[in-house]
Amino acid sequence: MERESQPLYEDLFQEAVQHFPYPDLSPTSITQGTVEPNQQGEIEYAEEFVFEAGRLLKERLLAGGFLELRRDETGALHITALFGVARNGDWQEGAILPEGTAIQGVYQPENQTWELWIGQV
Repeated sequence: MERESQPLYEDLFQEAVQHFPYPDLSPTSITQGTVEPNQQGEIEYAEEFVFEAGRLLKERLLAGGFLELRRDETGALHITALFGVARNGDWQEGAILPEGTAIQGVYQPENQTWELWIGQV
């Protein structure tokens, strides 16, 4: 199997970050995995971000979670999002979504758009 270059996956991930529909998306410097394919050609890479999802009266609603790049053994690429939301970023006392519920999303590289929804994880 011919190995693809790592910058291709890094570029695709950065493109997804750039097109995320909340312009204040900020990385936290926490990453997991690597964009380098393993022996089977699979990739598992995630990076943590935060952004302001909205406001509730005078409180900021902050979302925090991960954008993730995966490539499975068939070569299919998936870029997804999973975020919790809390009042003023207080994840212990201020979570506003029910347990097991999150902002979720899928990036469509063909048209460079995200589809986001709130649902059960």
